[in-house]
Amino acid sequence: MTLPPDLIEAIVDDLALQKDTPALKACALTSKFMNFCSRKHLFSAIHMGAIPSQDRRLGDTPRIEQLVSLLTHSPEIADCIKEFSWKLWRQDYRDQTAPIVLRNLTNIRSLTLAGLAQFRPWKDVPVRFQEAMAHLIQLPSVTKLVLKSCRNIPMPLFMSCPNLTQLKLEDVELQDTDDLINLFPNQVPSNPSRVKKFSFTNGSPASLEKLLQARRPDSLPFFDFSDLLHLSLVSYGEIGNLAEMTLKETKKLTSYTCQVKGSATGTSQIIHPQHLSTTLKCLKIKLTGTAVLPGLFQELKTLVGLNVLEELKLIFEIKPQDCTVGEEWRGLDEMLTPSNFPHLRRVKISIKGLRISKALKGELLGIPKIYLLRLGANASVTLLFSVSETVQR
Repeated sequence: MTLPPDLIEAIVDDLALQKDTPALKACALTSKFMNFCSRKHLFSAIHMGAIPSQDRRLGDTPRIEQLVSLLTHSPEIADCIKEFSWKLWRQDYRDQTAPIVLRNLTNIRSLTLAGLAQFRPWKDVPVRFQEAMAHLIQLPSVTKLVLKSCRNIPMPLFMSCPNLTQLKLEDVELQDTDDLINLFPNQVPSNPSRVKKFSFTNGSPASLEKLLQARRPDSLPFFDFSDLLHLSLVSYGEIGNLAEMTLKETKKLTSYTCQVKGSATGTSQIIHPQHLSTTLKCLKIKLTGTAVLPGLFQELKTLVGLNVLEELKLIFEIKPQDCTVGEEWRGLDEMLTPSNFPHLRRVKISIKGLRISKALKGELLGIPKIYLLRLGANASVTLLFSVSETVQR
């Protein structure tokens, strides 16, 4: 009995939903039609590693030369790739064919690039690679872009990302480069990308400032943050003014994560309630040490009466010798009252650190019972409190 093509396709799609890769591979070997149905799932996500080709002891992560071989012999597979991540290695720049093959990728929706221009200045990256990277980043199909550990990335790369809704920059340094004509698109979209999720992590404040102040030839910004729903800012150094610059562009923000790493000065000037949308429902703050509690209270105080906050997450990264357990915690209990935050339904407090002694851990775990009595007794709020050791890498 021969099954109808639409039923066969539905069966293969169901196998993909169950992530049954062995079954999909078996189907691909059955017939040409089932091969067609299966490969769109088997090759929907391609993750390229950064393992030197001469050293396979580190694993069998696919390399760029394997992708080149695959797409050279089966170019139709390029249309199946919807998610593409590539951690670049020095040797990748030597591949003469890769830039040509990469330009055949036209349906990518989620793009992750790591190590771009990490080992050499962008100006020294071969032009063919510059053009290939610009092609990928500026694809109309790309809605999610993640850049990690990338150095000297020129701003013109971001000028034409017409349908980008998610942007994550992790340890990325941006530079103003107006003279790289090959990076400018032939036609700038009529409107900037309307980003709904933006994350800036471990980058320099200067790079964030360049991104926020960058303008297209028509004087419009590269990105429109008015529809931004989720914002995450994690940086070394002062980001107060930059946080304000970002927040004042938002109108629909529902989730905000902020952290200043390596600072014990508290959270001063990173919440900016005057720019926070009244739609904010989740606030996550990462702090260094517990001595910053007074600064935290002042920041939270500015939100009283101006929010519909439902969830508050506080993460304290501590050093045992600098950790304090005492009356300062009562300030948090006095701040998070129903009258101040009537919509609050969940408070999660996490304390993390290296080499936390058993005695200190016991003291920390006793904080809710001693200092957070009102918060713990509030039936409308779920209080989660944890103490854990971080693993040093």
